[in-house]
Amino acid sequence: MTESMGLDGKDPSSNKDFAAWSRMPDQLKKIGGAVVMIDHTPKDGSKTALGAVHKKNGLDGAMYFVQSVAYFGRGRTGTSKVHCAKDRNGHVREVSEGKDGLVACLTIASNPEDYTITWSVGLPSENAGDSSGSDLTAKDIDGGKIPALKKQIRAVLGKDGPLNKTAIRSHKKVTGSFTDIAAALAELVEERSVVLEGKRYRITS
Repeated sequence: MTESMGLDGKDPSSNKDFAAWSRMPDQLKKIGGAVVMIDHTPKDGSKTALGAVHKKNGLDGAMYFVQSVAYFGRGRTGTSKVHCAKDRNGHVREVSEGKDGLVACLTIASNPEDYTITWSVGLPSENAGDSSGSDLTAKDIDGGKIPALKKQIRAVLGKDGPLNKTAIRSHKKVTGSFTDIAAALAELVEERSVVLEGKRYRITS
């Protein structure tokens, strides 16, 4: 949004300028287009757009705020929560969770062996079908499934390790989807409680 307003000679911090600029996306909406605008948030953690307050006040639709839980990166797993910051028509808040309007949790895992990317989106109150087959929920991310998987993996490696990823995934005492196991392994490696030697994982002392 900032770049677009700048190209049009408008100040993103000006309510007047934003009101004038917003006629363009309004026209797209009137002819049946789905309009998605992406903006920065203030560094103070406010769940609103940076600059003009009219960006939120003048919105006819829903505004989402993306909160980083664990940063994304090469060879590691990142997590973000998606909150509903405004919902003029009320169709999103009715399925959101809690006072902060949590509507989804996004997890992106970068495989520490070959850096392939897998992702999953979980709904707060029900599991969502997605491309990874994972069923992560808000509870899983905050302290449920991934920490439990990490304990399972450490126990298995302590007894039967070192093991490669295929052996870990197929082990009867490790229960989780490919994406969830990859996320748990990435966190264990980052924490240095598990090390990857070649293609096999082993626990540290």
